[in-house]
Amino acid sequence: MWYRRFKYGTLMLSFLLIVMLSKGIKQEFEPQAVMSSYGNDSIVDVLSHSIKQVYSIEYKQTVKTMALGNKTSSMEMHYYYIRPYYLRCETSYSGSTNIDIYTPEGVYEYLPQSKSAYYREKWKDDAPIYFQLEEKLQDMEVSGKYQTFKKDEFRGQPVEIIRCIDDDNGEIYEHRMWLAEINGLRLPLKEEFLADGEMNSICEYEYITVNKNIDMSLFALKDNENIKIYNMEGIPKLVSDEKEAEKYVKFNVLIPKTIPKDFSLSDIYIIPPAKAPSVLISYIKDDDTINFIQKKTQDKELAIQEGENVQMAEGQKFAVKKYTEAYAEIRWIKNGIEYEVSGSFEVEAEIIKLIQSISGIWISIK
Repeated sequence: MWYRRFKYGTLMLSFLLIVMLSKGIKQEFEPQAVMSSYGNDSIVDVLSHSIKQVYSIEYKQTVKTMALGNKTSSMEMHYYYIRPYYLRCETSYSGSTNIDIYTPEGVYEYLPQSKSAYYREKWKDDAPIYFQLEEKLQDMEVSGKYQTFKKDEFRGQPVEIIRCIDDDNGEIYEHRMWLAEINGLRLPLKEEFLADGEMNSICEYEYITVNKNIDMSLFALKDNENIKIYNMEGIPKLVSDEKEAEKYVKFNVLIPKTIPKDFSLSDIYIIPPAKAPSVLISYIKDDDTINFIQKKTQDKELAIQEGENVQMAEGQKFAVKKYTEAYAEIRWIKNGIEYEVSGSFEVEAEIIKLIQSISGIWISIK
């Protein structure tokens, strides 16, 4: 299901790469304080104001990471963004390119080399799409420790370098950012991420257009390229409770009376497609998760899929699928609803109890 197979795509991997490295360097000296040019406003407030003034943008971001032995790797992202629902990211790495396209209807992950794309529907009332600089801003707002470091020039432009230094259990991390005026907005031109005196990564930005028209055809796949599109499971939407979920799925959502021992109900999601949506209820205990899915079906008989074994109990057909003896999925149909419970064999007893609570039938999943 989506929680096991969902591919977040190269865009989200790019964000995680930068966030994980966004810490800095041990200093042997403290430079003299430099007066900020932002007056009474904080540095992050000024950056936030500028980014929120962006209604469309095209820019490139190049990330160079340093590994052991002074080896470096480089990745380039080319972004196109129209607020609030359209985003295209072309990620180039090691000679290959992946393209992620976000629209109000869904997300495409396009692999040009294979002429194939994976499509995931999303709910049209879902949250707006954030672009990479907004993700960066959110991280900086959480830290809140940025100060002006010094003023300099970069690529012929006057810049103000800001930085944040953190001490994490004796390890000193630093994030530096070069800010310049671009089309009347304060935007980053460069970043450095250092740890205990060692450079981890360098990120540079090239702005092509800011608040100019962007061709809307960039946010669709071209019909004449003979692209094979695979429809994948939709993008989940978090809801507050089963009553909100029922507004989307149009059937009575079952919340089991029995909660697996030492687990707690974590989240409730609704998952497209809108024509046949499903509800996911997840139970969490430390590193263990038990998932319970329900969706309406027109099928009277449970269709057995590849890799599943059939178990009959009290006249009810169950399909059991095991993954390397570590994880199992159990499905069945009752009264026009298909149910599925899945989890690790480490919590097998609680999975069986949950199935019994839902179906009224005890089964073995060995």
